[in-house]
Amino acid sequence: MAKFSGGVEAAAKMLAGLDPKDRERVLADIIKRDPSMAEALKEAMVTFEDLIHISVKQLQELLREIKISDLALGLRVASKELRAHFYATLPKSMRIELDEVLLGPVRPLEKVLEAQEAVMSVVRAKIDKGEIVLSRTDEPMV
Repeated sequence: MAKFSGGVEAAAKMLAGLDPKDRERVLADIIKRDPSMAEALKEAMVTFEDLIHISVKQLQELLREIKISDLALGLRVASKELRAHFYATLPKSMRIELDEVLLGPVRPLEKVLEAQEAVMSVVRAKIDKGEIVLSRTDEPMV
């Protein structure tokens, strides 16, 4: 007998690979059966680390709706690659703001995760509206 492994993360990865119409249809079916599972899948489909795939233009639009302090606080537990991506993309004045938070006093992990969720709730809403597309491939977006 085959052993199943993966759970919500594996299911979210499969859903993320579907085209948007099919993904919405499957999620609508899951919502009818288990709304909390559907929400968990939505959250697992896009993570803070996925922001490395955001375009410069989409990042500029996102920054109009989020607090730079939330982004910076969330970056405290992010990968070096994601931090480098933002430092390479953001204007100097915003990099200074990032540094003020990143190099500031220690904060509870709970506060950092809350800041990440504040950013990701805006990101997910923009993805749902089609305002942000995260390209997880090397193929350029046009």
